[in-house]
Amino acid sequence: MAPRGQTRQKMLVATIEVMRERGAAGVTVDEVLARSGAPRGSVYHHFPAGRTQLIDEALTYAGETFTGMLERAAQKGPDAVLTRLVTFWTRVLEDSDFRAGCPVVPTAGDAGPDGAALTAKAAGILTGWCRTIAAAFTADGWSATEADALATTVMSGITGAVGLCRASRSIDPLFAVSEQLRALIVARTLLARA
Repeated sequence: MAPRGQTRQKMLVATIEVMRERGAAGVTVDEVLARSGAPRGSVYHHFPAGRTQLIDEALTYAGETFTGMLERAAQKGPDAVLTRLVTFWTRVLEDSDFRAGCPVVPTAGDAGPDGAALTAKAAGILTGWCRTIAAAFTADGWSATEADALATTVMSGITGAVGLCRASRSIDPLFAVSEQLRALIVARTLLARA
């Protein structure tokens, strides 16, 4: 028998996997159990509120993990953030044969029935990611307004590119968008110094 925390962790990871492929609206308890190998009774043992609690805690886990990755990269500047995002998404996309995307983005748009709180939570996570990226720009000398705009552009560009990669089953859109983002940042830097 797996230790208590290990079963719970496997269920959260399985939920994130399903959310990456189908969004929160596509999460079913049966699919989470099948992917995690957990017995049926463990859902209500570890997540008494059922599916909604499972998705809520999976969002928290995914959000905190990704935030930590962004914060570590942000300490090295905006270019390191962009490089880390491209490296991360390249691995996720290729390892999943282009089936996996972000578990948070689709949830911000539609968490399924009775999912208003989950939608708001996902939106808050995305806002937090933008703030983390903006902090890297601010530390690099950008004004708060410019840093916020660039962070929003980076997040929008990368998450959009991930969707295009999944649709085309190619990593090329991610590389194309990242190169354009780098060019934008360099151009904005040159204009600011002129």
